[in-house]
Amino acid sequence: MAVTLVQGAVIGTVRLPLFSSLAQRGGVIHARTQAFVVLALALMVHSFCSRHRTRSVFSAGFLANPSLLAAVALSGVALAASSNCRCPDGSFRPRRSNVRSG
Repeated sequence: MAVTLVQGAVIGTVRLPLFSSLAQRGGVIHARTQAFVVLALALMVHSFCSRHRTRSVFSAGFLANPSLLAAVALSGVALAASSNCRCPDGSFRPRRSNVRSG
């Protein structure tokens, strides 16, 4: 349990300053998207670390679970597609936010 709390604190410690920095430079919409991408990628990496209670990911092996590899790969493709989508009909286009940056 303590390890999970530490990992969550590290994810939050990385994500919040990133959001703050990007909100000042590129706007809130861009900052939200990038903060979501960082969180999603961190959770994909975390899934490898959470496979075994007593063995590390290095001793258990990265390639030992092909189902996990497929799920992470599919999630990565979906994340890349959804965070970079420029659809002509306007779907997946971020809505304007009423939050002012700066």
